[in-house]
Amino acid sequence: MPGDRLDKREPMNQKPTIYFDEQCRLCHASVRFIRARDPHERYAFEPLQSVIGQQVARQAGLDPDQPGSLVLAESGNVYTRSDGALRIAAGLRFPWPGLKVLRILPRRLRDHLYDWVARNRYRWFGTVPPASAHGGQSEMLEEHRGHAEEKEKAAQVRNGRDNRA
Repeated sequence: MPGDRLDKREPMNQKPTIYFDEQCRLCHASVRFIRARDPHERYAFEPLQSVIGQQVARQAGLDPDQPGSLVLAESGNVYTRSDGALRIAAGLRFPWPGLKVLRILPRRLRDHLYDWVARNRYRWFGTVPPASAHGGQSEMLEEHRGHAEEKEKAAQVRNGRDNRA
């Protein structure tokens, strides 16, 4: 159900977190798309296949072994399918927040389209090897962490805090 509350026993991340299917090539491309349009790094990312991702998937009513949706965990609520995707778009730079006009469509119709793409995503876009096949970490997450470190170093240089001699 959109906006369901997360189990409060779980630690909450300060940033809204997008849980994604790390074996899905379309999902990896979506994470890169979001990162490129999120200049303030509003979102954190976590695979649905991780321990916390599996817990969040169950709380959102998804089968963690066959995730058919991304999950957005934000302010203690979880959003899936089209509601999650539209909430994510609202947090990106212009023009993506304009997609909120799609909320005038009935959720059932939006979710039907979302589910159609989700059912076919592996066939249309392919898969990527599971994290266990390359050292336990998603290559995309490693890339994301490296990107965040580069931005931090650049900010330090801009602020005159570069420790190099």
